Parts: sequence; structure tokens; C-alpha cells
Amino acid sequence: MAGIAVCGSGLGTFLFAPITSALISYYGWRGAMALIGAFILNCIPLGLMFKPVPERPRSPVSEPMLPKPNKSPLKKSQSTEQITRANGKLEDDVARLTLSQPALNKPHERKGISHSRHGSGIMQRPDVLYTGSMTSLAKFRSTSPERVQISIKKKEREQKCGWLPCSEESKAALSEMLDVSLLVDPIFILFSLSNFLTSIGFYIPYVYTVPMSEKLGIENSPYLISIIGASNLVGRIVLGYISDKPWVDRLLAYNVCLTIAGISTAMAMVCWEFWGLALYATAFGFTIGAYVGLTSVVLVDLLGIERLTNAFGLLLLFQGIASLIGPPFAGWLYDTLHSYAPGFYVAGGTISVSGLILFFIPMLQRRGNKREMMLEQI
Repeated sequence: MAGIAVCGSGLGTFLFAPITSALISYYGWRGAMALIGAFILNCIPLGLMFKPVPERPRSPVSEPMLPKPNKSPLKKSQSTEQITRANGKLEDDVARLTLSQPALNKPHERKGISHSRHGSGIMQRPDVLYTGSMTSLAKFRSTSPERVQISIKKKEREQKCGWLPCSEESKAALSEMLDVSLLVDPIFILFSLSNFLTSIGFYIPYVYTVPMSEKLGIENSPYLISIIGASNLVGRIVLGYISDKPWVDRLLAYNVCLTIAGISTAMAMVCWEFWGLALYATAFGFTIGAYVGLTSVVLVDLLGIERLTNAFGLLLLFQGIASLIGPPFAGWLYDTLHSYAPGFYVAGGTISVSGLILFFIPMLQRRGNKREMMLEQI
């Protein structure tokens, strides 16, 4: 379920806000940083315990039975005819499926064939960065024609290459990972711009909520960060659970959450007491959970799971650059204007705009579908 695997940071934010405050008061900021760094080093042995997800067991439902190779020309043609008939029946079955994510049935995605899960390594898995439920995808809800084709290609590669990685397959995987064709895709460009704007404002509340509340004379201000962490933990789990339902428009949920998170951040400047800021922290923490928990899920809906690894890598590049801009810029605004309000207005504005611009994606999808239909007619 989307959200469970990424909810740990919300729990960490909830616990470490008061812990960090206590460590600073006892050991100073240098000692606190050393102790926190030593604690984070535990991620190394925990990471070494990770194991690849095992292959799903084959069954007549999840993995179709393939005909055994036969040297007889007559029997070979009969086997091919059986596969053709099976494909026709499966296409009819898939056509009857009703999904809430229409982008999963794009023509170019139905034609694409994903790489084998056995070849050069785990990064060849198209779902390696996917945080949603596989039952939300058409190819994992039933035995689709493209799964039949994938199985046939996989069998051919195994017979040709044996246990050694096929050089052609490795080159194809490397070419896919280094593919920059997404940079000319208008949907991906718009989504990247949205992520860039979100990342500018994402860390500003985490960095400046406590000093802003202390300037207002509010006691127990570190607990506001704990409230953000707790609500973020709940938000990621709840939004992830809801997004796995087939009747939910995940792009719409993502857009609405980002818009609310941005507006609430800007409205935090009208609060002057602890409970008002606590209400803001709850709203921001819950809705911003969609940013981490649903990003990969929405990417799959928009671009297909075969392009997830490459698209997510480019998004992380844009997010990293934007994360370096947001907090220093808010700090510069405070040094210049002697107020935290401009920084929170910038954070709220960028986050809310990042959600609003994504409402144009359905229009781009309709335009792209019309263009593909025109090309097919030609």
C-alpha cells in the first residue's frame, strides 16, 4: 500500500523534534549533532538487511502457459495460432476493464514491452520505485496481452543467453536509464515544474516554524514540528490507502493536497498563539504527505511504469536543486526584512502554485490523445 513504506520520516519528525531540543539543552548543538549523526549511522546495518523482492509465483492466471518449441512446421503454426487466439480473447477482457486512471491505457504504453526482471540487476525492474499497489495497474490486475508478449520475449532471451546477462538486454536497459526524451514530454515538464516549486517551499516550514513561533513568544514551539510529523505520518498512510482505490482520481487528490498545503502555509501568518499554529501544522503535515507518498504513483498514471525509473531520477535532480534554494532564500528574506512572514508567503505560494498548474495536465492528455488518433488515421 502506498504510504506505508515512506511514513517513517513522519514518525522520525514527530520523535526527533523534542529529542533534538533536549539534546541541544544538555550537550549543546555540536554534541547534539554528533549524537544524531551516530544514531543515523544505524541506517547502514539496517540497509544491509534489505533483500530483493522475490519473483511472484507463476500460475495459470498470473503467468500464461507458453507453448513448448517444436521443430515441426505444422505444429509450430498451430501453436502460433493458439497464441493469436489467446491474445484476441485477452484483448477483449482488458477492453472490458474500467479503471479510474485512463492514462494507464495510452496507446504508446500498450505497445511498449518492459525489460526482463532477470537481466542485469534490480534496477531493470520497472516497478522498483513504485510505492502504490500493483493491483491498481492494468497489467497486474489481469493477464493482459502485453504480459503474454513479455513472457514470450523473456523465454526467448533465456533460451538464447542462458544464465548470463545478454549484452543486447544490458544495452537496452542502460539506454532506457539514460534516456532524456522525457525532457520534451509536455506532461513530464509540467510535472517537473510542479515538483521544483513544491521543493522550494517544502523545507521552509520545517526550518523556520520554531524560530517564528519563538519570536511570537509561544512556549513549547518544538512540539509544532512534532505535530507536523505526526499528521504527516497519518496523511501518508491515509492518502496512500485512498489512492489505491480504483474509483479515486489520484492526480486530482495530489493536486488538491498540494494546493491546500500551500494555502495553509501562507495562512499561518495570521496565527499568533500555539493552538492556531498547531492547526496549521496539522493541515500542512497531513496534506504535504501526498508529495512524498503519491509522486511515484501519479508518475505511473501519467507516463507508465516502464518510464518510472528514468522519470523519478530526473525528478530527484530537480527536487535537489530546488531544496537548495528554498530555506536559504527564506533566511535571506528574514535578514533583509526582519520578518518570517515573507518566507512563509514564498513557501505557501510556490506549493499552492505547484498544485494548481497540475490541473492543466488533463487538457494536455486530451490534446495528446487527439494527436495520436490523427497520426493513426494518417
